[in-house]
This record gives sequence, C-alpha cells and structure tokens, in this order.
Amino acid sequence: MESMKPEPTTATLPAAILAIVLVSYFMILLDNSVIFTALPSLQADLQLSTGELSWVQDAYTVVFGGLLLLGARAGDLLGAAGGSSCSGWWCSRSRRC
Repeated sequence: MESMKPEPTTATLPAAILAIVLVSYFMILLDNSVIFTALPSLQADLQLSTGELSWVQDAYTVVFGGLLLLGARAGDLLGAAGGSSCSGWWCSRSRRC
C-alpha cells in the first residue's frame, strides 16, 4: 500500500532570492546616499556642527528603519494584496493635497 505522504515541494530558486536581496540592499544604499549628499547643504544652510550632522544622519536612519519595520508588519497583517491596495490608497490621497 502506498504511503499518503504529500509530494515534497521544490524550494524557491536560490538565484531569485539572491536577486531580491541584492536589489533591496541596493535600494537601501541608494536611499542612504540621499542623506549623505544632502549633509553639506544642511550644514551650510542651518549652520550645523559636525556633531549635529551626526544626529541628523542618525535620526534619518532610525526613522527609515522604523518605517521599514512598520511596512513589514503591515505586509504580514494585510498580506500582499492588502498591502498594495493600502499603498495605492495612500498615494491617491497624497496627490490630492
């Protein structure tokens, strides 16, 4: 008699996972380059010291990380379809302002 074990599922392609991780890391580096590029302008316009510039960079990083965690949690709770509909709603509301 045959056993009733389910067929083993194939693993997701490791190359696809690597590509997603690398693209995500690139986007984080690109986002951080925005603040690095803006620091000299901020220092000149607001007369900030080097220590204060460090606080600006740290605050940006903390807010970015917090929003990243919030988005990940929202994706867990709402699922992929709910998260995309929520972001579509947010973009449509922001364009009306």
